[in-house]
Amino acid sequence: MLGGFRKIVAIDESRNVLRLIYGATECGIICQWSEQYDPEGPEYASIGKIIKGSKIKVVDVETKKDLGPGQEGEIYVQSPCFMAGYMNEDLAEEELKENDWWKMGDIGYYDDNGYLYFVSRMKDILKYRGVQLAPSELEEILLQHPAVAEACVVGKLHAIDGDQPAAFVVKKLNTSVSEKELEEFVAARVPNSKRIRAGVHFIDSIPKSAVGKYLSKSLLKLLEN
Repeated sequence: MLGGFRKIVAIDESRNVLRLIYGATECGIICQWSEQYDPEGPEYASIGKIIKGSKIKVVDVETKKDLGPGQEGEIYVQSPCFMAGYMNEDLAEEELKENDWWKMGDIGYYDDNGYLYFVSRMKDILKYRGVQLAPSELEEILLQHPAVAEACVVGKLHAIDGDQPAAFVVKKLNTSVSEKELEEFVAARVPNSKRIRAGVHFIDSIPKSAVGKYLSKSLLKLLEN
């Protein structure tokens, strides 16, 4: 089982099926898959359906109004398994809780059948001229290119634009592609507001944490240099 970030599920050579789950240390698992789901169905890229006894809603980040199917917003959760609170950290609890709903700090949406889809961590969301942009959206497009092995998108601060997307890319062995080609590859698949305006930057390896998460701050330092 995989948890924590959005990834399309895959089947390896031994036919082991990898599925996503969704939850947090404070509450355990909120959404999960069961064996009855169709591995060929369109919902298979979701993080499953909510488990019995828990509730989920998606709200507008700015207005906090409830959103409907297919609308991206912040994920709120209610669960009988949630912790009572943080010891000696009242401020932290206030920031994470609103009217008995826990704010997961994630952007996502649900479909008409109740499947939940994870888009990005809120802290990772970029804002280009007022338009919100999930780095994972651009990363997934870059990974569709046959020459791209890994991709990580970060926001380069700009005085007028806000966050300009910059992409760090690890090329596959024995492949050839230019920065401009990848920029155009993405531009052909996204609105004008989501183009990689701070450029594509080739790198031998993307710095990662001990658990395999990309270290965006390290990449931002590379941009500064």
